Amino acid sequence: MARTKRFTTRRTLLFALFVVVVVAIAALLFAREDLYAMFQALGRANPILLILAFGVYLFGVAFWAGRWNVTLSRVGHQVGLRNLYVVILGGIFINNVTPFTYSGGDPVARAYLLNKTQRISYSSGFATILGEFILDFPVFLSFVMIGLLLSIEWTPIWSALVIMMFWAAIIIGWSLLFWHVLRGKMAAARIGGLVARIMGFFRRPANKLRFYGYLGSQGCL
Repeated sequence: MARTKRFTTRRTLLFALFVVVVVAIAALLFAREDLYAMFQALGRANPILLILAFGVYLFGVAFWAGRWNVTLSRVGHQVGLRNLYVVILGGIFINNVTPFTYSGGDPVARAYLLNKTQRISYSSGFATILGEFILDFPVFLSFVMIGLLLSIEWTPIWSALVIMMFWAAIIIGWSLLFWHVLRGKMAAARIGGLVARIMGFFRRPANKLRFYGYLGSQGCL
């Protein structure tokens, strides 16, 4: 029992230390910014446009939750849109306070929150998030290519054709590669196994705590 209490105390201290570090970094970053000028800019902004922008943001998160609901349902998990909406907001918060974003903050945070709130395995959650990123790549590339064409004031027709052909080749190649990888069950199983081993790291503290709690309830500690 004492061992369980020590483990819980250590986790609490680590969490408190993490909060202190995050608050200190946030205070340092805010101290370097001109907050008064930021509030002045908000005061001069059109309130109608601010409300519309906020509404578009909330709608975007809702659409994101709906898309994630579809991908989760394809792997056999039914989760309500409201729950996914909250999980996504939690992932966005972690993205904003950590430097990882798509290299770790978003996929890891969302899979972790989904597991803790909905009891969905890390491998399933991480696989659906990874699938979203793979499908997002052609969209991001399309925006980049359109921006590239629009940023050039005068583009020769042959240059525009080369850019568009390069764009189409990447989109088609990426789609074929994605289809080829996911059509085989063995390939999907290997990917799932790798993801499960990586995300299993986050299960160890919780499993260890439950194990110590069980031993304590049996009078072994």
